[in-house]
Order: sequence, then C-alpha cells, then structure tokens
Amino acid sequence: MKRMRLRCGTACALAFVFVLPPAAHAAGRISAKQVAADLRAGRPVIRENVVVRGRLDLSTVDTVARVFECHACSFEGDVVASNVTFARTIDLSGSRFAGSVNFRGANFNAPALFRAVDAPGADVFDRPQKCVQQPLPACFEGRVDFSLAVFHDLASLDGSMFRKPAEFRDTRFTDATFNSTAFVAAAFDGAAFRGGALFNTAVLNGKASFSEADFRGHTDFSLAHFNGGADFSGAQLAQGASFFAAQFKDAPRSGTAARFQGATAGGDLNFTFAYFAPAGDRDVTANFADFVSGAALVLRDLDEPEHFRFRMDRLQVRDLRMDVNDIQKVDAETDENRTLYQTRAYTTLEASAKDRGDLAEANDAHYALQVLKSKHYSTVGRMLDYVFYRGIAGYLVRPLRPLLVLLVLVTLLASIRAFAQASPPVPESGPRRSRRSAAWHGATRRCSDLVTCFLATFSRVGLRRGADRTESPSIGQELEPLAYRILLVCALLGLANSNPTLRQMVDTLF
Repeated sequence: MKRMRLRCGTACALAFVFVLPPAAHAAGRISAKQVAADLRAGRPVIRENVVVRGRLDLSTVDTVARVFECHACSFEGDVVASNVTFARTIDLSGSRFAGSVNFRGANFNAPALFRAVDAPGADVFDRPQKCVQQPLPACFEGRVDFSLAVFHDLASLDGSMFRKPAEFRDTRFTDATFNSTAFVAAAFDGAAFRGGALFNTAVLNGKASFSEADFRGHTDFSLAHFNGGADFSGAQLAQGASFFAAQFKDAPRSGTAARFQGATAGGDLNFTFAYFAPAGDRDVTANFADFVSGAALVLRDLDEPEHFRFRMDRLQVRDLRMDVNDIQKVDAETDENRTLYQTRAYTTLEASAKDRGDLAEANDAHYALQVLKSKHYSTVGRMLDYVFYRGIAGYLVRPLRPLLVLLVLVTLLASIRAFAQASPPVPESGPRRSRRSAAWHGATRRCSDLVTCFLATFSRVGLRRGADRTESPSIGQELEPLAYRILLVCALLGLANSNPTLRQMVDTLF
C-alpha cells in the first residue's frame, strides 16, 4: 500500500512539473567557479537559461581556447575578464549581469556577442522590468568596462541595455553593431572602428562621448537619440557618417546638444531631419567650429527650437548644404566674428551650390550675403543699396525685378506721351449718335496712341543711329534710353545667373 502511494505521488509530481509552461520552469544553477574551471581547463561552456552563482573571475586565465556560450543566463556576481584572450566565440546574448562587468584589455579573436536574443522560455523573474521583453536583451545592471579591449571580429551588442555607465575608451573594433542599444551613459573616447560602426536607433540617455574616436568604415547613427548631448570633438570620420533624423538634446548646464568641434570627415556628414532640443528653457547649440571635411556637411530640414544656434568658427568644408535662412543662426562670441562666420558660411554655400548646379540656392545665398554686407554700409550707402542694387537690380540674381521696373517705367512714360498728344474733347452739340461715335473713335484713338507711344518708347532701349537725329537731344532724352539699357542689362545678368547654360556662357566670356 505504501509502495502504491509512493508511485502515485511520484507520478503526480512529474505530471505537475511537465504540464507547467516552459517560462515557469526554475532556471538551472551553476557555480561561477565551475564555469571558470571548465574554461581554464580548455573545456567549452555551452549553457542556456542558467543562474551563474558567485563572482566569475577569469583574470587568471590567459586564453579561453573553447567556446563560451550562455544564452539568457543570469550572472549574479561580478564578471572579471580583464586582459583575457578569447580565441573562440563568446556569446552571452540575452544574459543578465547583476554586478559589474570588466573586460578591460581583453582580446576577442572571434565574434563577441552580447545582443538581444529570442528566448521565450527564459526565466525572467529576477530581471528589472525594462529588461523583460522579447527579444530578450543582454542586461547590464552594473558598470561595464571594455576599455582597451580589441575586437578582431564582429562585436554585436544590438538591443542590449546598460543601466549604469559603460566605458569603451580606446577600444579597437573591427565591425561593431549597437543597433537599438540603450545606454545610461557611454564613453567611446579614443575608440577605433576599422569596419562598420552601426548605432541605428540607439538610445543614449546620458552623456555620449566619442571624442578623438576614429571611424574608418561605414558609420550610421540614423534615428539615434542623444538625450544627454553628443560629443564628437576631434573625431575622424573617414567615410563620413549619417545622423539622419537623429535627436540631440543638450546635457544639463551644457547648452550644447551636438559637438563636432575639431572633427574631420572624408565623406558626407548627413544631419537631414535631425532634431535639436534644449534640456530646459535656454539656447541650444550645435558646434561645428574647426570642423574640416573634404565632402559635404548636410544640415537640411532640421527641427530646431526657437533659440537654436550654430557655431561654425573656422569651418572648412568642400560642400555645405543647409537652408539659407539657417545661416542667420550662426553665432560667435562677438558681433564682428558673428558677421565674419556668417559671411564665410554664405560664401561656402554659394560656391558649393554652383558646383552642384543648384543656381537657385546659389542665388539665394548670394542675395542673403549682400543683405548682410549692406548692414555695415554708411547710411547713404544703405539707402542706395536698398533702392537700386537690391530693390531694382535684385543683386543681379532676381531677373524679374529689373524687368518689372523697366515695364512700369516704359508704360508710365508712354501714357504721359499718349495723353499729351490726345485730340481735343468731343463737342456736346450735334446729334447724340454722332457724339457717341466721336467719343468711341476718340477712345480707340487714345488706345492706339498709347500702344504706339509704348512701342516707340520701348524702342528707345535699342541703339539709335546718329543719322536719325535732326536736333540735339536733351539730357532727359539721353538719360531715358540709358536707364532702359541698364535695366535690361541687369535683367539679362540676373537671367544668366539663374540659368545653368547661360551661366556657363557668361563665365566663359568673363
């Protein structure tokens, strides 16, 4: 009877265990010392959904020669692997690290994977709420240090979460992916990326520092969020970088949302649709002072707050692409320097737009540049510039302005001449029908005279032969065709500056 009860109890217990869903299974447990001993002895460690108890110390292991794989595991203590060489793949994807993680000076000769992983049966009861999602992220709850580490192969931390500051100072990467990775704060100062560096949709909630970093391959920060400011001072971007639709918010008490001061780029640096916002109610700045690029700096369609400013001190780029009105936001320490750097920005924008064949933008930049220069003229000079050079000639890039002035002037003078030559009014006596007929003929005659005078006046634009002159012309008669010709020349020059083919002809002739 007792044997029967024992068998029934065992069967019920087994049934209870196996009918539970996989997520309710208790995770296995293993000692961190056992993991270290296996790796030290050259045995592979391949685990999944286990709890590693204690402090995992691999600092006494010179080389981990076999695979170290632990998916969706939970490391309860610190992980120490400074100056260790991993000859084979290390894959800790989806794992939780409750303590600090130290891979300082480590060498990874094979792929190093700390990314999110699909693990629907993983035990997640001991994880923070933000680390409980699918795919299951690698969750670092303590400080992380990969400084001076060397990744000779792929380093993938896609979708991982760093809940304390992470340091990658002077780290050497081959190909690195941090897509959708979330950082509290990250320091990549002096890091080198020999291959691709992908930070698409990454979220950096604290300060993100990439000062003096070296990006040699494809670099992509599209849709990344820099919520504590981004510092790329002195960084080298050999193939440029994309910050398409990235978001930049300045750090508290900083005022600078994006800092690229002293950086260099060999390819396009693209900030199209980038978003800039202050941490509080104050000015926010994007700093490109001393930035040098042999390609394009693209600052198109930015989403900016009202008090947004650029710093472009000593900016040197081959191709500047930005909205003309945004150059008014270029700031400096003094009014004199502000004017100087805005002038240089307009000049660079005009020249690069001409090189691209975008004459519309080049003309807009030229027009804005002349307006800026006119602010420093004398009072008389500003008046003459406003009325004649800007208002009438359109700075030789608005061809419709001199044309409209020419037509208005010709029409006005033709009207005066036509009415001066008009016939006397129709007498009131006589039959009504005759008076109406005479009035009608008088009106048509005036219109005809007006058209005739208009054509005659407009013909004064052309050169007249000396033989046609029967008497010495007055000063007014000399000045009138001269004014027409000046307006016509201004219109032709403006038209030439607005048409690529005509522009090439003018450049060839002059």
